[in-house]
Amino acid sequence: MSVEKKAAEIFEFFANGGDRLTISALIALHRATEDSGESDAKLSVMFSEMLEEAYPVDFDPELGLTKKGLVHSYTSGMGGDVHKDYQAIKESGALEKYRKAEFIFQYFAKGSDWISFKAMIALHRATEDSGMADSELMDAFMEMLPEKCAPEEFDRAIGVRKAAFLRSYTEGWGGSVESDFDAINENRLDFFVKEERKWHPNEEPDPKVAEEALRACRAEEKRAKHGFQLIMSFGARGNDDGSPLEVDGIKVGSGIDVVNYLHTFLCHWFFGSLKEGTRHIYYDWHNLKGLPGTKEAPKPSGAGVMRLNPAWKVLYRQAFQEARLILFLISTSWLESPNCHEEFTWLLELIKADPEAEKDVFFWILDEQVQDHPNWQPMLNMLNKVGEEMGAPPGAFDDFILPFKTKSQQNTAIEKLVEFACTHCSVWHKGAGKATPISMELLEKNYQEGVKKGVPGFEAF
Repeated sequence: MSVEKKAAEIFEFFANGGDRLTISALIALHRATEDSGESDAKLSVMFSEMLEEAYPVDFDPELGLTKKGLVHSYTSGMGGDVHKDYQAIKESGALEKYRKAEFIFQYFAKGSDWISFKAMIALHRATEDSGMADSELMDAFMEMLPEKCAPEEFDRAIGVRKAAFLRSYTEGWGGSVESDFDAINENRLDFFVKEERKWHPNEEPDPKVAEEALRACRAEEKRAKHGFQLIMSFGARGNDDGSPLEVDGIKVGSGIDVVNYLHTFLCHWFFGSLKEGTRHIYYDWHNLKGLPGTKEAPKPSGAGVMRLNPAWKVLYRQAFQEARLILFLISTSWLESPNCHEEFTWLLELIKADPEAEKDVFFWILDEQVQDHPNWQPMLNMLNKVGEEMGAPPGAFDDFILPFKTKSQQNTAIEKLVEFACTHCSVWHKGAGKATPISMELLEKNYQEGVKKGVPGFEAF
Protein backbone atom coordinates (compact mmCIF):
# COMPACT_ATOMS: atom_id res chain seq x y z
CA MET A 1 0.00 0.00 0.00
CA SER A 2 1.31 3.47 -0.88
CA VAL A 3 2.32 6.08 1.68
CA GLU A 4 -0.61 8.24 0.60
CA LYS A 5 -3.16 5.45 1.16
CA LYS A 6 -1.75 4.52 4.56
CA ALA A 7 -1.73 8.18 5.58
CA ALA A 8 -5.35 8.50 4.47
CA GLU A 9 -6.35 5.46 6.56
CA ILE A 10 -4.56 6.86 9.60
CA PHE A 11 -6.48 10.11 9.15
CA GLU A 12 -9.85 8.36 8.84
CA PHE A 13 -9.11 6.18 11.88
CA PHE A 14 -8.83 9.24 14.10
CA ALA A 15 -11.02 11.80 12.32
CA ASN A 16 -14.00 9.40 12.21
CA GLY A 17 -15.77 11.30 9.42
CA GLY A 18 -14.51 14.73 10.43
CA ASP A 19 -12.26 17.01 8.41
CA ARG A 20 -9.46 17.51 10.97
CA LEU A 21 -7.07 15.39 13.02
CA THR A 22 -6.74 16.83 16.53
CA ILE A 23 -3.54 17.43 18.45
CA SER A 24 -4.80 14.88 20.99
CA ALA A 25 -4.89 12.24 18.23
CA LEU A 26 -1.31 13.06 17.18
CA ILE A 27 -0.18 12.75 20.80
CA ALA A 28 -1.93 9.37 21.13
CA LEU A 29 -0.20 8.16 17.96
CA HIS A 30 3.15 9.39 19.29
CA ARG A 31 2.63 7.54 22.58
CA ALA A 32 1.79 4.30 20.75
CA THR A 33 4.90 4.32 18.56
CA GLU A 34 7.88 6.35 19.79
CA ASP A 35 6.89 7.76 23.16
CA SER A 36 9.41 10.44 24.16
CA GLY A 37 8.09 10.60 27.70
CA GLU A 38 7.24 14.29 27.41
CA SER A 39 4.03 15.56 29.02
CA ASP A 40 0.90 16.04 26.92
CA ALA A 41 1.12 19.79 27.49
CA LYS A 42 4.70 19.97 26.21
CA LEU A 43 3.96 17.72 23.23
CA SER A 44 0.94 19.85 22.36
CA VAL A 45 3.08 22.98 22.28
CA MET A 46 5.83 21.28 20.28
CA PHE A 47 3.47 19.81 17.68
CA SER A 48 1.48 23.05 17.38
CA GLU A 49 4.57 25.20 16.81
CA MET A 50 5.95 22.78 14.21
CA LEU A 51 2.66 22.41 12.33
CA GLU A 52 1.78 26.11 12.41
CA GLU A 53 5.08 26.88 10.75
CA ALA A 54 4.87 24.07 8.18
CA TYR A 55 1.13 24.24 7.41
CA PRO A 56 -0.28 27.72 8.10
CA VAL A 57 -3.36 26.93 5.97
CA ASP A 58 -3.94 23.25 6.85
CA PHE A 59 -3.38 23.48 10.61
CA ASP A 60 -5.30 25.26 13.34
CA PRO A 61 -4.31 24.83 17.03
CA GLU A 62 -7.96 24.47 18.08
CA LEU A 63 -9.27 22.37 15.19
CA GLY A 64 -6.24 20.31 14.19
CA LEU A 65 -4.61 19.17 10.94
CA THR A 66 -6.39 18.56 7.64
CA LYS A 67 -6.09 15.30 5.72
CA LYS A 68 -4.03 17.08 3.07
CA GLY A 69 -1.62 18.30 5.73
CA LEU A 70 -1.23 14.87 7.32
CA VAL A 71 -0.57 13.14 4.00
CA HIS A 72 2.05 15.74 3.09
CA SER A 73 3.73 15.40 6.50
CA TYR A 74 4.35 11.71 5.76
CA THR A 75 5.38 12.09 2.12
CA SER A 76 7.79 14.88 3.06
CA GLY A 77 9.28 12.86 5.92
CA MET A 78 8.30 15.38 8.63
CA GLY A 79 5.53 13.27 10.14
CA GLY A 80 7.41 10.18 11.25
CA ASP A 81 7.25 6.63 9.93
CA VAL A 82 3.90 6.09 8.16
CA HIS A 83 4.40 2.30 8.13
CA LYS A 84 4.93 2.17 11.89
CA ASP A 85 1.97 4.47 12.52
CA TYR A 86 -0.23 2.44 10.17
CA GLN A 87 0.71 -0.76 11.99
CA ALA A 88 -0.14 0.95 15.29
CA ILE A 89 -3.71 1.77 14.28
CA LYS A 90 -4.20 -1.83 13.12
CA GLU A 91 -2.71 -3.52 16.17
CA SER A 92 -2.62 -1.12 19.12
CA GLY A 93 -5.36 -1.51 21.70
CA ALA A 94 -4.23 1.80 23.19
CA LEU A 95 -5.24 3.66 20.03
CA GLU A 96 -8.64 1.98 19.93
CA LYS A 97 -9.07 3.06 23.55
CA TYR A 98 -8.11 6.60 22.55
CA ARG A 99 -10.64 6.60 19.72
CA LYS A 100 -13.42 5.52 22.07
CA ALA A 101 -12.39 8.16 24.59
CA GLU A 102 -12.51 10.78 21.83
CA PHE A 103 -16.02 9.61 20.90
CA ILE A 104 -17.15 9.93 24.54
CA PHE A 105 -15.75 13.46 24.79
CA GLN A 106 -17.37 14.55 21.53
CA TYR A 107 -20.70 13.09 22.64
CA PHE A 108 -20.83 15.49 25.57
CA ALA A 109 -18.65 18.42 24.57
CA LYS A 110 -18.44 18.75 20.79
CA GLY A 111 -16.79 22.01 19.83
CA SER A 112 -15.43 22.64 23.34
CA ASP A 113 -12.12 22.01 25.07
CA TRP A 114 -13.84 21.16 28.36
CA ILE A 115 -16.13 18.37 29.52
CA SER A 116 -18.41 19.32 32.41
CA PHE A 117 -18.62 17.51 35.73
CA LYS A 118 -22.33 16.95 35.06
CA ALA A 119 -21.39 14.87 32.03
CA MET A 120 -18.85 12.89 34.05
CA ILE A 121 -21.43 12.29 36.79
CA ALA A 122 -23.92 11.09 34.16
CA LEU A 123 -21.34 8.55 32.94
CA HIS A 124 -20.72 7.41 36.52
CA ARG A 125 -24.44 6.92 37.15
CA ALA A 126 -24.85 4.89 33.94
CA THR A 127 -21.98 2.49 34.63
CA GLU A 128 -20.82 2.08 38.23
CA ASP A 129 -23.17 4.20 40.28
CA SER A 130 -21.79 4.48 43.80
CA GLY A 131 -25.01 5.99 45.10
CA MET A 132 -23.17 9.13 46.21
CA ALA A 133 -24.94 12.46 45.89
CA ASP A 134 -23.81 14.76 43.06
CA SER A 135 -22.17 17.09 45.59
CA GLU A 136 -20.23 14.20 47.13
CA LEU A 137 -19.04 13.07 43.70
CA MET A 138 -17.91 16.61 42.93
CA ASP A 139 -15.91 16.67 46.16
CA ALA A 140 -14.35 13.31 45.26
CA PHE A 141 -13.36 14.60 41.81
CA MET A 142 -11.83 17.74 43.27
CA GLU A 143 -9.84 15.71 45.78
CA MET A 144 -8.44 13.37 43.10
CA LEU A 145 -7.76 15.76 40.22
CA PRO A 146 -4.87 17.76 41.79
CA GLU A 147 -2.92 14.49 41.99
CA LYS A 148 -3.53 13.65 38.31
CA CYS A 149 -3.73 16.95 36.47
CA ALA A 150 -2.02 20.28 36.18
CA PRO A 151 -3.93 23.15 37.86
CA GLU A 152 -4.99 24.60 34.50
CA GLU A 153 -6.55 21.27 33.42
CA PHE A 154 -9.56 21.37 35.75
CA ASP A 155 -11.94 23.92 37.22
CA ARG A 156 -14.80 23.20 39.60
CA ALA A 157 -17.11 25.61 37.77
CA ILE A 158 -16.24 24.41 34.24
CA GLY A 159 -15.03 20.80 34.29
CA VAL A 160 -11.97 18.99 32.96
CA ARG A 161 -9.91 19.85 29.90
CA LYS A 162 -10.06 17.46 26.98
CA ALA A 163 -6.42 16.35 27.18
CA ALA A 164 -6.77 15.40 30.86
CA PHE A 165 -10.09 13.63 30.25
CA LEU A 166 -8.62 11.51 27.44
CA ARG A 167 -5.55 10.78 29.56
CA SER A 168 -7.76 9.60 32.43
CA TYR A 169 -8.66 6.54 30.37
CA THR A 170 -5.19 5.72 29.05
CA GLU A 171 -3.65 6.15 32.52
CA GLY A 172 -6.42 4.18 34.19
CA TRP A 173 -7.78 6.68 36.72
CA GLY A 174 -10.90 7.72 34.82
CA GLY A 175 -12.99 4.57 34.79
CA SER A 176 -13.45 2.07 31.98
CA VAL A 177 -13.54 3.52 28.48
CA GLU A 178 -15.29 0.34 27.30
CA SER A 179 -18.07 0.66 29.88
CA ASP A 180 -18.57 4.36 29.21
CA PHE A 181 -18.54 3.83 25.44
CA ASP A 182 -21.12 1.03 25.75
CA ALA A 183 -23.29 3.12 28.08
CA ILE A 184 -23.62 5.78 25.39
CA ASN A 185 -24.25 3.37 22.54
CA GLU A 186 -26.72 1.28 24.52
CA ASN A 187 -28.67 4.41 25.49
CA ARG A 188 -28.16 4.00 29.22
CA LEU A 189 -27.49 7.68 29.78
CA ASP A 190 -30.11 10.07 31.05
CA PHE A 191 -30.41 13.38 29.25
CA PHE A 192 -27.46 15.61 30.01
CA VAL A 193 -29.17 18.85 31.07
CA LYS A 194 -28.34 22.23 32.50
CA GLU A 195 -30.20 22.49 35.79
CA GLU A 196 -30.42 26.27 35.64
CA ARG A 197 -32.68 25.97 32.59
CA LYS A 198 -35.86 25.67 34.65
CA TRP A 199 -38.77 27.83 33.61
CA HIS A 200 -41.43 26.54 36.00
CA PRO A 201 -41.03 25.97 39.73
CA ASN A 202 -41.02 22.31 40.75
CA GLU A 203 -42.28 22.65 44.31
CA GLU A 204 -45.32 20.60 45.21
CA PRO A 205 -48.53 22.68 44.93
CA ASP A 206 -51.04 22.94 47.72
CA PRO A 207 -53.55 20.14 46.91
CA LYS A 208 -56.55 22.41 47.42
CA VAL A 209 -55.11 25.16 45.20
CA ALA A 210 -54.14 22.61 42.54
CA GLU A 211 -57.68 21.18 42.54
CA GLU A 212 -59.18 24.65 42.21
CA ALA A 213 -56.74 25.56 39.42
CA LEU A 214 -57.56 22.37 37.50
CA ARG A 215 -61.30 22.97 37.87
CA ALA A 216 -60.96 26.58 36.67
CA CYS A 217 -58.73 25.55 33.74
CA ARG A 218 -61.29 22.96 32.60
CA ALA A 219 -64.24 25.34 32.77
CA GLU A 220 -65.91 25.87 29.38
CA GLU A 221 -64.78 29.49 29.40
CA LYS A 222 -61.15 28.34 29.25
CA ARG A 223 -61.31 24.90 27.61
CA ALA A 224 -63.37 23.40 24.77
CA LYS A 225 -65.91 20.81 25.87
CA HIS A 226 -64.06 17.94 24.18
CA GLY A 227 -60.68 19.00 25.54
CA PHE A 228 -57.57 20.74 24.26
CA GLN A 229 -56.80 19.76 20.69
CA LEU A 230 -53.15 20.85 20.45
CA ILE A 231 -50.29 21.44 22.86
CA MET A 232 -46.75 22.74 22.33
CA SER A 233 -43.56 21.86 24.21
CA PHE A 234 -40.82 24.47 23.80
CA GLY A 235 -37.64 25.84 25.32
CA ALA A 236 -38.33 29.36 26.53
CA ARG A 237 -34.85 30.79 26.19
CA GLY A 238 -32.85 31.85 23.18
CA ASN A 239 -29.55 30.30 22.13
CA ASP A 240 -26.52 30.88 24.35
CA ASP A 241 -24.38 31.91 21.39
CA GLY A 242 -26.82 34.69 20.53
CA SER A 243 -27.82 33.19 17.17
CA PRO A 244 -31.44 34.08 16.38
CA LEU A 245 -34.35 31.75 15.80
CA GLU A 246 -36.66 32.48 12.89
CA VAL A 247 -40.40 32.28 12.33
CA ASP A 248 -42.16 33.28 9.10
CA GLY A 249 -39.02 35.05 7.88
CA ILE A 250 -38.72 37.11 11.07
CA LYS A 251 -35.63 36.73 13.25
CA VAL A 252 -36.57 36.42 16.94
CA GLY A 253 -34.59 36.06 20.15
CA SER A 254 -36.20 33.19 22.05
CA GLY A 255 -38.40 30.12 21.98
CA ILE A 256 -41.21 32.12 23.56
CA ASP A 257 -41.16 34.52 20.60
CA VAL A 258 -41.58 31.58 18.21
CA VAL A 259 -44.45 30.10 20.26
CA ASN A 260 -46.24 33.43 20.62
CA TYR A 261 -46.24 33.85 16.85
CA LEU A 262 -47.31 30.25 16.14
CA HIS A 263 -49.98 30.28 18.85
CA THR A 264 -51.62 33.39 17.42
CA PHE A 265 -51.43 32.06 13.87
CA LEU A 266 -52.80 28.58 14.68
CA CYS A 267 -55.55 29.98 16.94
CA HIS A 268 -56.90 32.07 14.07
CA TRP A 269 -56.38 29.51 11.29
CA PHE A 270 -57.56 26.34 13.02
CA PHE A 271 -60.16 27.77 15.40
CA GLY A 272 -61.21 31.18 14.02
CA SER A 273 -59.92 33.61 16.65
CA LEU A 274 -57.38 34.03 19.43
CA LYS A 275 -60.06 33.66 22.11
CA GLU A 276 -61.48 30.48 20.61
CA GLY A 277 -58.04 29.10 19.84
CA THR A 278 -56.92 29.54 23.44
CA ARG A 279 -59.76 27.22 24.47
CA HIS A 280 -58.38 24.57 22.07
CA ILE A 281 -54.58 25.08 22.21
CA TYR A 282 -52.90 24.77 25.59
CA TYR A 283 -50.19 27.39 26.10
CA ASP A 284 -49.23 28.32 29.68
CA TRP A 285 -49.03 32.06 29.10
CA HIS A 286 -52.72 32.21 28.16
CA ASN A 287 -54.15 29.24 30.03
CA LEU A 288 -52.61 29.99 33.45
CA LYS A 289 -53.99 33.52 33.44
CA GLY A 290 -56.47 34.12 36.26
CA LEU A 291 -56.19 30.63 37.76
CA PRO A 292 -55.93 30.13 41.53
CA GLY A 293 -52.24 30.14 42.47
CA THR A 294 -50.99 31.93 39.33
CA LYS A 295 -48.47 34.70 39.90
CA GLU A 296 -46.67 36.97 37.48
CA ALA A 297 -42.91 37.43 37.66
CA PRO A 298 -40.41 39.36 35.50
CA LYS A 299 -38.85 37.35 32.69
CA PRO A 300 -35.11 36.62 33.11
CA SER A 301 -34.42 39.07 30.26
CA GLY A 302 -36.33 41.78 32.09
CA ALA A 303 -38.67 42.26 29.10
CA GLY A 304 -42.24 41.55 30.16
CA VAL A 305 -43.56 39.02 32.66
CA MET A 306 -44.11 35.27 32.83
CA ARG A 307 -46.99 33.48 34.51
CA LEU A 308 -46.09 30.78 37.03
CA ASN A 309 -48.33 28.39 38.94
CA PRO A 310 -47.17 25.66 41.35
CA ALA A 311 -49.82 23.39 39.79
CA TRP A 312 -48.44 23.93 36.25
CA LYS A 313 -47.38 20.30 35.92
CA VAL A 314 -50.84 18.93 36.79
CA LEU A 315 -52.47 21.35 34.35
CA TYR A 316 -49.97 20.80 31.55
CA ARG A 317 -50.00 17.02 31.84
CA GLN A 318 -53.79 16.88 31.77
CA ALA A 319 -53.79 18.93 28.56
CA PHE A 320 -50.91 16.87 27.18
CA GLN A 321 -52.83 13.62 27.66
CA GLU A 322 -56.00 14.80 25.94
CA ALA A 323 -54.44 16.79 23.05
CA ARG A 324 -54.84 15.24 19.59
CA LEU A 325 -51.71 16.94 18.24
CA ILE A 326 -48.52 17.29 20.27
CA LEU A 327 -45.94 19.67 18.89
CA PHE A 328 -42.34 19.67 20.14
CA LEU A 329 -40.45 22.79 19.08
CA ILE A 330 -36.87 21.57 19.44
CA SER A 331 -34.23 24.23 19.98
CA THR A 332 -30.90 24.10 21.77
CA SER A 333 -32.70 25.59 24.76
CA TRP A 334 -35.31 22.77 24.65
CA LEU A 335 -32.56 20.13 24.63
CA GLU A 336 -31.05 21.65 27.78
CA SER A 337 -34.26 22.15 29.76
CA PRO A 338 -35.23 19.70 32.54
CA ASN A 339 -38.87 20.76 32.19
CA CYS A 340 -38.84 19.96 28.46
CA HIS A 341 -37.21 16.59 29.05
CA GLU A 342 -39.93 15.73 31.54
CA GLU A 343 -42.55 16.60 28.93
CA PHE A 344 -40.75 14.26 26.51
CA THR A 345 -40.93 11.41 29.04
CA TRP A 346 -44.68 12.00 29.25
CA LEU A 347 -44.85 11.39 25.53
CA LEU A 348 -42.99 8.09 25.92
CA GLU A 349 -45.41 7.08 28.67
CA LEU A 350 -48.38 7.97 26.44
CA ILE A 351 -47.04 5.83 23.60
CA LYS A 352 -46.54 2.88 25.93
CA ALA A 353 -49.96 3.26 27.56
CA ASP A 354 -51.96 3.56 24.33
CA PRO A 355 -50.01 3.05 21.09
CA GLU A 356 -53.26 3.12 19.08
CA ALA A 357 -54.43 6.49 20.43
CA GLU A 358 -55.81 8.93 17.85
CA LYS A 359 -53.10 11.51 18.28
CA ASP A 360 -49.92 12.45 16.45
CA VAL A 361 -46.68 14.03 17.50
CA PHE A 362 -44.42 16.36 15.53
CA PHE A 363 -40.84 17.46 16.16
CA TRP A 364 -39.91 20.76 14.54
CA ILE A 365 -36.19 21.59 14.58
CA LEU A 366 -35.74 25.31 15.18
CA ASP A 367 -32.00 25.90 14.88
CA GLU A 368 -28.83 24.61 13.22
CA GLN A 369 -27.18 23.43 16.44
CA VAL A 370 -29.92 20.95 17.42
CA GLN A 371 -28.75 17.89 15.50
CA ASP A 372 -25.15 18.35 16.68
CA HIS A 373 -26.21 18.69 20.33
CA PRO A 374 -25.23 15.79 22.65
CA ASN A 375 -28.85 15.35 23.76
CA TRP A 376 -30.32 15.00 20.26
CA GLN A 377 -29.25 11.43 19.54
CA PRO A 378 -30.19 10.08 23.00
CA MET A 379 -33.64 11.60 22.54
CA LEU A 380 -34.06 9.90 19.15
CA ASN A 381 -32.78 6.62 20.58
CA MET A 382 -35.35 6.71 23.37
CA LEU A 383 -38.16 7.58 20.98
CA ASN A 384 -37.29 4.84 18.49
CA LYS A 385 -36.78 2.27 21.22
CA VAL A 386 -40.25 2.86 22.65
CA GLY A 387 -41.73 2.82 19.15
CA GLU A 388 -40.12 -0.53 18.33
CA GLU A 389 -41.27 -1.96 21.69
CA MET A 390 -44.81 -1.05 20.65
CA GLY A 391 -44.39 -2.82 17.30
CA ALA A 392 -43.57 0.18 15.11
CA PRO A 393 -40.92 -0.29 12.39
CA PRO A 394 -37.48 1.31 12.83
CA GLY A 395 -37.55 5.02 12.01
CA ALA A 396 -41.33 5.22 12.39
CA PHE A 397 -41.09 8.82 13.59
CA ASP A 398 -38.72 10.04 10.88
CA ASP A 399 -41.48 11.58 8.75
CA PHE A 400 -42.62 13.65 11.74
CA ILE A 401 -39.20 15.18 12.43
CA LEU A 402 -39.06 18.29 10.26
CA PRO A 403 -36.70 21.24 9.87
CA PHE A 404 -38.32 24.50 10.93
CA LYS A 405 -35.56 27.05 10.34
CA THR A 406 -36.52 28.85 7.13
CA LYS A 407 -39.84 30.19 5.91
CA SER A 408 -40.02 27.49 3.22
CA GLN A 409 -39.36 24.72 5.75
CA GLN A 410 -41.93 26.18 8.12
CA ASN A 411 -44.58 26.25 5.41
CA THR A 412 -43.89 22.57 4.63
CA ALA A 413 -44.10 21.59 8.31
CA ILE A 414 -47.36 23.48 8.84
CA GLU A 415 -48.88 21.90 5.72
CA LYS A 416 -48.19 18.48 7.24
CA LEU A 417 -49.70 19.60 10.54
CA VAL A 418 -52.83 20.74 8.67
CA GLU A 419 -53.22 17.29 7.15
CA PHE A 420 -53.49 15.72 10.58
CA ALA A 421 -55.55 18.55 12.08
CA CYS A 422 -58.19 17.79 9.46
CA THR A 423 -58.12 14.13 10.48
CA HIS A 424 -58.02 14.41 14.28
CA CYS A 425 -59.22 17.82 15.43
CA SER A 426 -62.46 19.75 15.71
CA VAL A 427 -63.79 23.07 16.99
CA TRP A 428 -66.33 23.10 19.80
CA HIS A 429 -67.52 26.68 20.23
CA LYS A 430 -68.63 27.77 23.64
CA GLY A 431 -72.33 27.05 24.03
CA ALA A 432 -72.55 24.95 20.86
CA GLY A 433 -74.34 21.59 20.93
CA LYS A 434 -71.56 19.71 19.15
CA ALA A 435 -68.08 20.01 17.68
CA THR A 436 -67.32 20.96 14.07
CA PRO A 437 -64.53 18.95 12.43
CA ILE A 438 -61.64 20.98 11.04
CA SER A 439 -61.75 20.81 7.24
CA MET A 440 -60.00 22.47 4.34
CA GLU A 441 -63.15 24.54 3.72
CA LEU A 442 -63.12 25.79 7.33
CA LEU A 443 -59.40 26.56 7.11
CA GLU A 444 -59.89 28.51 3.88
CA LYS A 445 -62.65 30.57 5.50
CA ASN A 446 -60.52 31.23 8.60
CA TYR A 447 -57.52 32.12 6.46
CA GLN A 448 -59.43 34.79 4.58
CA GLU A 449 -60.62 36.21 7.90
CA GLY A 450 -57.02 36.28 9.11
CA VAL A 451 -56.01 38.23 6.01
CA LYS A 452 -58.81 40.78 6.58
CA LYS A 453 -57.84 41.24 10.23
CA GLY A 454 -54.15 41.61 9.39
CA VAL A 455 -53.10 38.76 11.68
CA PRO A 456 -49.33 38.09 11.29
CA GLY A 457 -48.70 35.11 9.02
CA PHE A 458 -51.80 35.52 6.87
CA GLU A 459 -50.83 36.80 3.42
CA ALA A 460 -53.21 37.78 0.65
CA PHE A 461 -52.71 35.89 -2.63
